Amino acid sequence: MPTSFPSIMDTTPHHGGENRKQPMRSSLVAPLASLLLALVVAGCSDKASSPVSGSSGQSGAAGVAGGAGGEAGVAGAGGEAGQAGAGGAGAGGAGAGGASAGGQGPTPWAGLGLVAIPPGYDTSAKGWGQVTQAAQESGVSFVSTGYLGWRDTEKTPGVWDWSDFDALWATLEGTSLAVTLDVAAPINFAAQLDLPADLPFQGFDDPALKQRYQAYLSSAVKLAPGRLSRVTIHTEGVQEYFTEHPGEQGAFCDLLEGAILSLRSEAPQLRVGAYWRYENTGTELRACVQRATDFFALALVLNPPTDAVEDLPRIVDDYLQIAAPKPLALVEVGYPSSTYLGSSEQTQAELVKVLFEAVDQRREGLEMVSYYTVFDESREVMELIADALYGPEPSGPRTSFVEWTTSLGLRTEQGQDKPGWPAFVDAARARRP
Repeated sequence: MPTSFPSIMDTTPHHGGENRKQPMRSSLVAPLASLLLALVVAGCSDKASSPVSGSSGQSGAAGVAGGAGGEAGVAGAGGEAGQAGAGGAGAGGAGAGGASAGGQGPTPWAGLGLVAIPPGYDTSAKGWGQVTQAAQESGVSFVSTGYLGWRDTEKTPGVWDWSDFDALWATLEGTSLAVTLDVAAPINFAAQLDLPADLPFQGFDDPALKQRYQAYLSSAVKLAPGRLSRVTIHTEGVQEYFTEHPGEQGAFCDLLEGAILSLRSEAPQLRVGAYWRYENTGTELRACVQRATDFFALALVLNPPTDAVEDLPRIVDDYLQIAAPKPLALVEVGYPSSTYLGSSEQTQAELVKVLFEAVDQRREGLEMVSYYTVFDESREVMELIADALYGPEPSGPRTSFVEWTTSLGLRTEQGQDKPGWPAFVDAARARRP
């Protein structure tokens, strides 16, 4: 999920993060809540079929969560620049494919990571430490972090508050883990503007907006010095926004291109991607969002019962063709384990197996893969969000939403392993550079 840490949830769609209901630190929840509510209000809870996979992208409430979710905590960084040559920064691929010479097992690859969402959204050293410990245990090469909304980060002009990540940087000391950072776009998860409170919106071609946004990005890429190798711009809400504001799309894409070029000029060692949900439609928007990126950043958190485990390789193949000649980054990939949704913990573990097999066979076109996520997310928090979305009375959509959002982890919220966690650890360790 995204990290926009100041409150537990938003009760209505809004401009830039106001109208917070319950002040509680829960960075990863507020943007999802507002996005889901915006989609419900807009009548978008039942998505059309995936434009590339032939699978129906979403199903009822779980589908809405899928579109928003698998958030980012959200972005990956594999084949880390400067790491052992198997990953490579260019196409991110190992070049030799998944099997090592002589059939001795999988080829090492520095392109594997985990989405960093601390259990209970605890951004203290204890919470982030559990994420770091899990990443080290699994043998992945990086963690990918979610973003802090621009409005929440820059409450005073020219002053950016990134303190929610302070404990993460501290827990990473003494490890070799790299970092990919997901940064906010001027349009948020809820398909609404996310600008500093003092900055009036006068169009995406406004020079002041462009200058301020580039300064925000410049501040972000100074985080985690020596560890940061990739940045993804979280453009998740753009399709819904430009459905309502089509005349603004061109100026937004120009702003995004200028921001990426500015980042590249300031930090040429960084590779930059822009987030895209696998079930999104809109080929023109997809092309303009991706036109200045180094890699295509795809969110691929599947939605049973509509999406099956065996759909994953086909969707990856479709997006490899779409992304070419750029490499494809699976910045979020996962599957819920809830039996209510027609899944199970064993099915989730099967997804892990299918994922690694698919990645081994397609490394040359892949930048990296970041699994979503280690821990199940808080049922208490998701019940509160479900109350706002569907009311407190039991219903199918309400239950589907809660079950989807609270069963994506390979471990329970309390840290108990599901079958998918040892499957992931074994597979990732076998490919450790």
